[in-house]
Amino acid sequence: MIKKRWWQGLFLLLSLAALWWVLHDVPLDAVWALLRALDPRWLLLLAALNALILALFGLRGWLLARALGLELPLWRQIGYRLAAFSLSYFTPGTQFGGEPLHVHLLRRWHGFSASQALAVVGLDKMLEVSVNFAFLSAGLAWALLSGWPFLSSAWLAAPLALASLPIVWLAAIRRGWRTPLGIPWLAEAENQAAALPAAALWQALAASLITWGFLIAEYALMLQALGFRLSGEEVVLSLTAARLAFLVPAPGGLGALEAGQVWALGQLGYPPAAGLSLSLLIRGRDIFFGLLGLFFSWRNV
Repeated sequence: MIKKRWWQGLFLLLSLAALWWVLHDVPLDAVWALLRALDPRWLLLLAALNALILALFGLRGWLLARALGLELPLWRQIGYRLAAFSLSYFTPGTQFGGEPLHVHLLRRWHGFSASQALAVVGLDKMLEVSVNFAFLSAGLAWALLSGWPFLSSAWLAAPLALASLPIVWLAAIRRGWRTPLGIPWLAEAENQAAALPAAALWQALAASLITWGFLIAEYALMLQALGFRLSGEEVVLSLTAARLAFLVPAPGGLGALEAGQVWALGQLGYPPAAGLSLSLLIRGRDIFFGLLGLFFSWRNV
């Protein structure tokens, strides 16, 4: 426990140092000028797109629950995903940790058994992780081919492994393998996951890919709203840096997001104010969603 806290403290200090560096070196008057010039029509478009993305985040788990024969309204699943996100976002650590809350809410409000709730949440998270790390692998490979500094082929090993691990696990349990822990509800959850029709898995995977398409579009629209038009390759590269930042074990990737965006867009030839302005838009969106999740948790826990 002490060792874990020591590492968390170190990452928090590094994150704060990165944030200080950004705020110290980036001209804040230029950032304010970019944000002040935002056209409200762009903000309305981004709000509408985020509402659609929010619905898509709940769609995958809803499809999985339906395939298992479980009743779960889509709007409730969206709320549970928000609640889980808020817990992960506002607490130290990487963007995991809200899943036990998700399981609890499914059991409390819909009468799911422990194995049923774990099967839905586990499959939902595993497909999300697989697609997320597949994107990171592609983005890092692209950055490596583009000659970005500090990168090597070794950087691809971890995201590729994390992208393939859920798929390997799912293939293994469908062939009869079970986690050798002797926990009855875990074994039953794996039995239910293994019995899931292949069509349902493909639908859930398609929902993940569609969601990522809208996430890329939203990121590009944020940049356009600030007055910067990036090519498709530049969008993927800078978005990769943003997603990597959220893996830093600090609340909401604090400091890492801001420093990463300033650095990534700087590598592409854009001014530091562009990276910090974009980070503030992303931060505002995530804090808003996080507060919605906290409100939903307060009303339902």
